[in-house]
Amino acid sequence: MGSEEDPRDYDTAQKHFKIGFVIAGVSGTLMWILMFFWVFYYNGGLTWGTNVKSEINLHIVLMIFFVIYLQGHGSLMFRLFPTKPKIQVKLLHAGIHFATVLAMIIGLWSAIRHHGLNNDPNFYTLHSWFGLTAIILYYGQFLAGFTIFLLPWASLRVRTMIIPYHKMMGPLIFISSTVAAATGLMMKALGTVGKRYSGLPSDAMVLNFVAIFLLIFACTVITLVYDFRFRRRPRPEGEMLLSESEREQ
Repeated sequence: MGSEEDPRDYDTAQKHFKIGFVIAGVSGTLMWILMFFWVFYYNGGLTWGTNVKSEINLHIVLMIFFVIYLQGHGSLMFRLFPTKPKIQVKLLHAGIHFATVLAMIIGLWSAIRHHGLNNDPNFYTLHSWFGLTAIILYYGQFLAGFTIFLLPWASLRVRTMIIPYHKMMGPLIFISSTVAAATGLMMKALGTVGKRYSGLPSDAMVLNFVAIFLLIFACTVITLVYDFRFRRRPRPEGEMLLSESEREQ
């Protein structure tokens, strides 16, 4: 970092961030709205133990809304609220990711339950491998973040040592989640649309647009997270004991 920063550069960066955040918000919202529409209009809605065909829909809805949409927004909290006290942003960041942790448990269980009802094996597809990898890494990331950065007992030296890895793993886990979601959408399209897919019926078109908005959302979130111009600037109040590396989150 330089010793001085032109305020005009910061203002320009904030304008660019807001544009990117709007793109992420619109594409992400369209993604899960179309997903809900497909689930309820074309695929039987949400059920639990009453319909073998639609049992998997809970898994789809939870993973798209929480693991993709909310996880992506949770990653942007420090960029979205640059002037808020950091402890408040930390609590919001942790709360969003905790909700995603709970949704992952229910979503994974609903998929396993669906396979059991259909006498299908578990964890043999590329989708399941990416998904399970993302879930394991996400749980580890959440546990490390909660115990080291939210609770007060970790030393400054430990936080300074861990923060670069924590910041690196977040986007990688999000990318893994996105790949798992994309491969899952392809599996669902082939499984439900089948041979009609080549004719691009309306239900297949909806799933294709879900995947397109998923890609736009994911690429925008990753860009906003990785672009150094959008980092949170150090603030004097409440951050005097933070290391420089943690401040730059």
